[in-house]
Amino acid sequence: MPPIHSKSPNKCEIPKRFFWGRKLVTEKVFLHLQKKRELGKAVGKLRSAGVNNESNQTNKQSTAESIEKKKDEKKHCIIEGRRIVQLKVLAENLYCKDCKNVLSLKDIQKEKQHGLASVFYVKCSDCQTVTGVHTDSQHFCKDTGKYHYDSNTNAAAGALDSGIGNTHLNKFFAVMNMPPLHWKTFKIHEKEVGLCIEKMAEESCKEATLAEKRLTINNLQEMKKLL
Repeated sequence: MPPIHSKSPNKCEIPKRFFWGRKLVTEKVFLHLQKKRELGKAVGKLRSAGVNNESNQTNKQSTAESIEKKKDEKKHCIIEGRRIVQLKVLAENLYCKDCKNVLSLKDIQKEKQHGLASVFYVKCSDCQTVTGVHTDSQHFCKDTGKYHYDSNTNAAAGALDSGIGNTHLNKFFAVMNMPPLHWKTFKIHEKEVGLCIEKMAEESCKEATLAEKRLTINNLQEMKKLL
């Protein structure tokens, strides 16, 4: 008998399954949702590109405005806070050094601080000359060989008399919205005041000794009687 060949059964094809967000959907729905997602991505890219362009334009505008503000600040220096000013000295110096025109504090170009005193560099509205205007008077110090502003020396003297230091003094200035006094400047003027106090103490001791000597000589006869 001829051999019998058995035919292998046909393998069953597994149908494709489409999932969207863990949900089983049909192929048509899957393709539709996929197209919508691609369209959404394209629209998002276009929007982001437009936002970037707008942000770049706003950044350019802000930088231009900041540059203009800096130019305006350079033209007119804005000085904030309070200053210790000797009115007589300020009134005498508030004149242009060339045309002798009266200067305005609105035209201050810059400020140079010397402790509690300042020098305002004011531009003349007529001849455009910049003049340095001092806010306080000065005195010559023999120990340092330099001129010191009276306000700094008086502040050091007041601090010594009150028993406070530079830190407490600057706290007071901070509350008053005034520029602080640097500790090096304070020490220089404290030394100046200390030397003056020592000289005054020596002179007062000498005067007391001489007065006691005069009283002793005048009352010598009475002292002899008592002895």
